[in-house]
Amino acid sequence: MDGLTRMEIAVVNELKRGMQNKMIASRLGIMESTVKVHLRNVARKLNASSRSHIALWAHEQADRSNRPG
Repeated sequence: MDGLTRMEIAVVNELKRGMQNKMIASRLGIMESTVKVHLRNVARKLNASSRSHIALWAHEQADRSNRPG
């Protein structure tokens, strides 16, 4: 997840688990508005058009890192 901050990665990992912004905020101890800012920044960095697109990207990254090779 090159190019993302630690907090952006944490938010994306929670998003990948299917969490909504309110739950992500609670789990990470941040405001829901901060979650939205992180997701907006991630979307910009990935050129993603939706949170679904971000989650799909995160799943693909996880699949790549779990492959032997």
